Amino acid sequence: MLALAVLFLIPPAAAAAGPAACGSSVLQRVAARTTSGARPRVLDLQAVEEFHIPTEEEKSMTSCDGMREFRKGSWLEVPLNATRLRPKAERQMRVAVEVIHRNHSGPVFHELRSLEQRRWNEENANFTFFNPSLVRLPNAWKRHEDERWLAAFRHMEASAELYPNCAPLGISNVIVLAVLDDDFRITRPVELLTEEDCFPEKFQCVDAKLSDIIAVGPEDPKLFPVGDGVFVFFTGKMPSEHFMKRCGHPVGRMFVAEIAADLQVHHHRFTVRMESEIQNASQPLINKEPFHHWEKNWSPFIYKDEDGEEHLMAQEDVEPQVVVSMDHQFIAGQQVYNTSSPQIDAWVKEKQAEADQQKEILLPGVHGGCSPLLITEPIEGLEMEPPFYLSILHVRTLKDGQYLVYHNFFYLFDASPPFAVRHVLRKEVPLLPGPSVFPLLVAFATQLLRLDDVSLVVLFGMGDARAKQLRLPLSQLQDFI
Repeated sequence: MLALAVLFLIPPAAAAAGPAACGSSVLQRVAARTTSGARPRVLDLQAVEEFHIPTEEEKSMTSCDGMREFRKGSWLEVPLNATRLRPKAERQMRVAVEVIHRNHSGPVFHELRSLEQRRWNEENANFTFFNPSLVRLPNAWKRHEDERWLAAFRHMEASAELYPNCAPLGISNVIVLAVLDDDFRITRPVELLTEEDCFPEKFQCVDAKLSDIIAVGPEDPKLFPVGDGVFVFFTGKMPSEHFMKRCGHPVGRMFVAEIAADLQVHHHRFTVRMESEIQNASQPLINKEPFHHWEKNWSPFIYKDEDGEEHLMAQEDVEPQVVVSMDHQFIAGQQVYNTSSPQIDAWVKEKQAEADQQKEILLPGVHGGCSPLLITEPIEGLEMEPPFYLSILHVRTLKDGQYLVYHNFFYLFDASPPFAVRHVLRKEVPLLPGPSVFPLLVAFATQLLRLDDVSLVVLFGMGDARAKQLRLPLSQLQDFI
């Protein structure tokens, strides 16, 4: 048995809050939260007794009622400057309202706007924090001695008016920035990044393939330091000067913005562009292949070459393993490393056999999205000499022909070009999943951290509503082989 602990976004008071209306044990463990005191805790410790969730409980969680109850119990009240931030959030909502009126006659975004208004009071607002990212707070930015971390989270409003499969008709995303102390408590009012902070144009394009589901705003932030500054990677639809302009290909792109010491974006917003599209004024290509329909969750990391020079890299895909270089203007692709891994091929065949045995369907594709961690010392039981990168990939299975479940696994890749994948560990990383706004159970690993010499921290999103972290000793990585 692994000695594991999971840190939930649940203050101690929530443990006594009683079961959620849905009645399942997982939903009881993530019951509605309250906050007390001057510093809301956004990452609290709670032991995991069991990782595997019974099938009937999974079905309950992915039902429409289960998803609603999970999101309802996930709101966390935090301090902010509502006078300044509420109008900005509502401006994004008004854009969404205009879009929905062009596509539907129903009250979807009226209801979304009502949700938005209920979230606010003079000094606080309620958010669902998920898909976390952390960096050390620069010393020059600190207002108090105990401030340690800059954290970024995705918050999403999803309409309660749903399709028969529970998918929402409307989604509005913002990035929440928070400064935390060593106990992961918020030390000052949070900041919001909306469309107007993140994109160079006024509007985002409308996806012709998914025109019935309206989504606006920046998604899935990843913080990373460059020199003395802090930047945030995030995903969004292509910006547009024109309202309701149909997207071309690709629909979704990666963007970068520089965060200032006041946690706002004043300048330096970039669309991550490929060298090929700049030179040839063509569609973006990686190794002569077009982008995916929706490019998202690139994972940035720093590579230090033999001369000690640092290079900003981003992992675009896992299989094949695609890593691209980026310059100071975040133009990608001057160097593109593309390697296929026989280790991943063999591992996928094993997982396919396991899924067949359990009468599940393993969906095609091996996916990433977790910012890797450089390991510089030997790890007992791992047959790979340091230095190497440690990261997490995920696959998805279809259960009972009704809903998808994420499964996460550690893997190792070379610390130098072409950054080839060398090992995939066989045992699943026990990240507790939660219901998404779509019919799937999600535990999405976003980042690996080390707080000391002996511990590993996995940051991940539980469903589309909670941010969590898993801790385990580095020495126990061998238990996942």
